Amino acid sequence: MLKAALAAGFKDSGLVVGKRVMVGVRSTLRLEVPVCIGGELVVSKDYVRTLVGMANEKMVENVVRINRFFDSLKAELLASSSQAPAT
Repeated sequence: MLKAALAAGFKDSGLVVGKRVMVGVRSTLRLEVPVCIGGELVVSKDYVRTLVGMANEKMVENVVRINRFFDSLKAELLASSSQAPAT
């Protein structure tokens, strides 16, 4: 699963080892921009529209990565199940 996540572009993915081993699938796509301070808008409405457009582009890219991850994961699982010895 980790191999598929990294191949799909989820660069911040990794293993979490504790009582159980878990795979964390994390994206680097984010948009952190202050637009309000103390409840007051500190940027123009046009700039907010620009940010919404940028955020929407990132969401589209995230959907592409999710689909790539899903396809890669399916391929890995199918390949490993076809290599499993017959019982």
